[in-house]
Amino acid sequence: IAMNDFTYTRLKRQYMAQGIAIPTLRSKDLPPVGIAIDTSGSVGDLEMQQFVSEIQSFSRLAWNFPVHLIMCDRQVTNYANVMSRNIDHKKHLPPKGRGGTDFRPVFDKIRDEKIKISCLIYLTDTQGNFPEQRPNYPVLWISCCDRGQVPWGQLTFLDCNNK
Repeated sequence: IAMNDFTYTRLKRQYMAQGIAIPTLRSKDLPPVGIAIDTSGSVGDLEMQQFVSEIQSFSRLAWNFPVHLIMCDRQVTNYANVMSRNIDHKKHLPPKGRGGTDFRPVFDKIRDEKIKISCLIYLTDTQGNFPEQRPNYPVLWISCCDRGQVPWGQLTFLDCNNK
């Protein structure tokens, strides 16, 4: 997510007194983002704590944008459509489920309910059943495990050992 346009309607005040017009960055609409959390039993407490911490960092961003927050083990266990600044740790992020792992219900929910997202960020240990088809939006898989593979999308790793 990035600011993508300059505007001269809101100039930087510190330069206006000097007669310099410096534009500010803005974005008309920050697109909705999907965030999914793997709440299966294979995700340990340390990893879950790190996942929740990463989600909470979204709420501290300067921009306020729509978030579709989905928790899933072998089925979707929790869903919230909230603004990023309104993500409430106790209300939206308590892990529910702790069963087996299937990533497909998240993608099915997005497709079946026609949820419009610009991308999906999926926090997981990558141990589960993936959809056979790649969706038409980018997917970033974030894992605490320094192992694992994903069939498509981009995979990156968190360092949970230093938290």
